[in-house]
Amino acid sequence: MYKVIRFVGIIICRILFRFDIKGKENLKQDTNFIVAGNHRSNWDPIFVAMNLGTNIAFFAKKELYENPFTRFILNKSNAIKVDREKADIKAIKDVMRTLKNGNNLIFFPEGTRNVDGTAKAKDGIHLIAKRTGTNIVPCHIESSYKIFSKVKMTFGEIIDVDEFEKLEGDFSENLMDRIASL
Repeated sequence: MYKVIRFVGIIICRILFRFDIKGKENLKQDTNFIVAGNHRSNWDPIFVAMNLGTNIAFFAKKELYENPFTRFILNKSNAIKVDREKADIKAIKDVMRTLKNGNNLIFFPEGTRNVDGTAKAKDGIHLIAKRTGTNIVPCHIESSYKIFSKVKMTFGEIIDVDEFEKLEGDFSENLMDRIASL
């Protein structure tokens, strides 16, 4: 069912937006990875997913499951329900299991939409990447999100988590700086 949902999403996005995608070659990896991007719109997970294969998962806030239609789509789309009000251990375990099973993960380090770019990244991505040994592909999305507008997406070079940890400063902040620089 995910393939059908993804196919319909791609058609809708290609009709409504014009895409300028750079660095797509960075998504061709021998092992699974986490795509970490900035998050300004509800469109962002769809935009990222349409550039990946079918073996992906992503977090979805629990509030999205209140609507029956949205719940159906999310349940068929490999979404992992997360309660952002607390440390959701079940969601962390689910995503770690998903990565260990070879799937890719779409992750927005701020944990919510960040329209003005002022929200700080949370530490979850560091924990997940380190515990699963999964590397990160940074992704920057830039758009007005208006119908027929251009969507610029840049996928950066893969980040080796062990090497990235050696950088001075906070892991998550360094990651967001890398994303912003794309």
